[in-house]
Amino acid sequence: VALCAGLAVVGPIGCVDMSDAQQRNTLDEAEFRAEVVGARLVWEGGETRYAADGTFTGLTGAKVLQGERAFKDGKYCRSGSIDGTAFPYACETVILEGKTRTFVGQGKAYIYSIRK
Repeated sequence: VALCAGLAVVGPIGCVDMSDAQQRNTLDEAEFRAEVVGARLVWEGGETRYAADGTFTGLTGAKVLQGERAFKDGKYCRSGSIDGTAFPYACETVILEGKTRTFVGQGKAYIYSIRK
């Protein structure tokens, strides 16, 4: 677990802070579709793929990840499971920075490399 500029955030690749520049690079639903849907989001130990129909699948270690996503009030919201065990519904801000996408919500940030 790492601490960043007063905000405790952890991620598969690293730790981030919600700077003004990152807030300007926040993806809305149309940008999310253009930048994330159809791509592989990878991190050490796993990957996720987002489909146009609002679902996502992937692996985290040897465990199967699956779920659904939608946008609510300008944020990415998701629900799903890992190996059949549900994880909590959450809404997050998605930030575009170069070849990474950072999902920030509830005091945590997850940073993924994007591969088309």
